[in-house]
Amino acid sequence: ERRIPLWLFPLVLAVSIVTSIYNGQEIPIWNWIGMAVMSFSFLILGLYGKMGGGDIIMFSVLGFTLGQEIIPFAVCMAAIGTVFLICTGARKQEVPLAPFASISYIIFLIWRYLC
Repeated sequence: ERRIPLWLFPLVLAVSIVTSIYNGQEIPIWNWIGMAVMSFSFLILGLYGKMGGGDIIMFSVLGFTLGQEIIPFAVCMAAIGTVFLICTGARKQEVPLAPFASISYIIFLIWRYLC
C-alpha cells in the first residue's frame, strides 16, 4: 500500500523544534517561511488531486527543517526524479514522490555536513 504514515512527519517536526529549544537555539524565521511556502504549494496541488495528504505534510515538514536551503534540495530532488523517469520510461504512470524526497534529503544532508 502506498501510504505515508501521517504521524511520522509531525513527530519529526516536534523533535526538530524540541531539539532546537533544548540546545538553546532560536528557530530562524526561514524555517517557518519554508514550511509555509511548501505547505501552500503542495496544498494547492492536493486540492487539484495531484498529491495526497501525506505528501503535503511531508513537504511541509521538509520546508521547515530545510528553511532557506529548500532550493538546493528541490533541485536535487528534481534531478533524481528526472534521471529515474528517463531511465525507466515511466511517463504515463503515477510515481510516488516520497522516495525521491527521502533520497534527496539524505544526499542534501551529506552534502551540507561535508562541505
